[in-house]
Amino acid sequence: MVMNLQLTRPTRWVLALTLISLPSVEFGGWFLLNYATGATPGVTLTEVGHDLARGGHGHAGLFLILAMISLMLTDSTCLHESWKWLMRVGPGAASLLVSGGMFGMAFATDPATSGFKLMPLVGAFVLAASLIALGVGLIWPRPEGE
Repeated sequence: MVMNLQLTRPTRWVLALTLISLPSVEFGGWFLLNYATGATPGVTLTEVGHDLARGGHGHAGLFLILAMISLMLTDSTCLHESWKWLMRVGPGAASLLVSGGMFGMAFATDPATSGFKLMPLVGAFVLAASLIALGVGLIWPRPEGE
């Protein structure tokens, strides 16, 4: 079985930007490895901060992979173009919001009162809205003739 994946130009652009952003997650892993081995003098994290940094790194990678899968499915839906933009941009934006908020709290003096605390919640909402729209778009009946 030969699968011919045809993506629209906007989807290809967002997918390319997502792929280009993946080395930033690698850099985060490199930083955490160096921190764990004591190779980052002058950088100190609390136990909670360390856990938040690890969580931010893990969520960034997972959400970017989810974003790429979502991008490849977006053009298969028959929803309006504005919904497709939510499906294209939402999971990648959620990656930035969730992991950025977690990293921000990791380096904050008091994570509980940090201004970064709302970012993961907003990211979770954006991700949920994007994935629900994608799921509905995939099961929504296509108009006759498509």
